[in-house]
Amino acid sequence: MGIHDNFFELGGDSLLATRIVTRLNQAYQLEITVRMLMDVATVEEMAQVVARELIGEADEEELASLLSEMESDDDE
Repeated sequence: MGIHDNFFELGGDSLLATRIVTRLNQAYQLEITVRMLMDVATVEEMAQVVARELIGEADEEELASLLSEMESDDDE
């Protein structure tokens, strides 16, 4: 099971997508919709949706911080 696998084939459904969207929106103050996640199939594509929303909302300083955070996560 990995990020390239289909979310729905892994057992994901609209209820789980709703829970994910709620948590993401609360954690990152985003406005991702369930439809946005339902329109993509893989976990990787879902992450790209979230990243685009984060980047769209971020200023230059926030982008640098996000990049730094992502790089430190890669090191772990």
